Amino acid sequence: MSEYKVGGKVIAIQDHSCGRFKKGKVYPILGLKSAPCCQMPLIDIGIPQTRSGMECTACGGFYGDNDQNMWFQRKAFVPLDQIESPQVTYTKIIEQLPVGAN
Repeated sequence: MSEYKVGGKVIAIQDHSCGRFKKGKVYPILGLKSAPCCQMPLIDIGIPQTRSGMECTACGGFYGDNDQNMWFQRKAFVPLDQIESPQVTYTKIIEQLPVGAN
């Protein structure tokens, strides 16, 4: 099974609700962390930050974030090598997602 690794690449498996990223587009993994409010796994894909704080879409918590880039829920992305692997299909990846994530 593939892992999320800084320096690797991911592919978006859904569109961002405000258009920040698009389904099917490949992004670099610049950082990985957990939200301080609920420990939701987050990923930095290089989208510039537009405000000084972040609202957690998982729990509604708000926390200060001085990072240059925005952080997104990791479940919206799949490591690219998982897609490129011949034995893994898009359907298998979708089956691994939590209900409602796709």
